[in-house]
Amino acid sequence: LGYIAVIAFIFLAGLGVIGAVAVVAGYNALANDPTLPDPATLTTYELPEETVIYDRTGTVELARFGEFRREVVTFAEIPPLLLDATTAIEDQTFWENAGFDPVGIIAAGLDSIRGNGRGASTITQQLVRTRLLDEALVQDPHRTVERKLKEIIQSIRVTQAFPGEQ
Repeated sequence: LGYIAVIAFIFLAGLGVIGAVAVVAGYNALANDPTLPDPATLTTYELPEETVIYDRTGTVELARFGEFRREVVTFAEIPPLLLDATTAIEDQTFWENAGFDPVGIIAAGLDSIRGNGRGASTITQQLVRTRLLDEALVQDPHRTVERKLKEIIQSIRVTQAFPGEQ
């Protein structure tokens, strides 16, 4: 009986080592993918805005032209109440998570098994999907696992590149 236990332990330990090596190799392959851009590129993105025409004094607005009705503001200009409302609805762990929420992912997976599928993406993951992942990867339904893993990797990188304020 002792030999069987030792053999079973060695077998399971071997499976664990093989699994760990596979996970590390898979992570390295995805993390070193040259199609994943540097998160710092987020600072160079310019949102399209309307063109605003003023009179010669520069004080009276005469007209607005353009497809987009938005005005870019600084972070300091966003009311704290709006930030709190957004994070409360979209991502309650935003200020504490590392770019992704493992508990949320597990909970969403369990809900999907029960037939109540829902999303588990954090605000950071949504930003990454929109701005830092290849559009072909995002649109391909057969590459969902790859997309999610790259999303998590890039979300961690974004959180590290932009740590925010304490």
